[in-house]
Amino acid sequence: MTFVLCQSVQDHLIYVGTEGRNTADQSIQVREAMDPVFAAGAVDRMVFDCREMTGHALNGSVARAILVANNHALERAWAGTPLRLRLALMAEPGSPGRGVCRLLTGHAYDLDRLTMQMMSTEDEAAEFFGIDGGWPDRLVPLDPATLA
Repeated sequence: MTFVLCQSVQDHLIYVGTEGRNTADQSIQVREAMDPVFAAGAVDRMVFDCREMTGHALNGSVARAILVANNHALERAWAGTPLRLRLALMAEPGSPGRGVCRLLTGHAYDLDRLTMQMMSTEDEAAEFFGIDGGWPDRLVPLDPATLA
């Protein structure tokens, strides 16, 4: 599986694009790559785009573990602040990526730092984030140094 990590500093947004078949180890690696981004405190929106995903090895216990690990990372990085990460999960209905999105949203209970929603389009993500629909055109490769 291939991951694409991008950012839009203007929109306080991180984009994680996926392609191919996802493994649990890869999901954990992406989560760990986000730690310096969260620590910078300049990002409170994230898109996890699963529209190009062709399969996954995620199950409920791994989904919950990834979500809890993200929540703990955010609690450490954002201690003393009211920040919450708004996570847009994008996938087409009936696709393998939609299954991942359902697993994640179904196991996203009792998380103080995460708010997530499933959607199919960039416009739905823009509405969820309260930003204009041009955000995909502002994406550049992720560079945590620019977020500090």
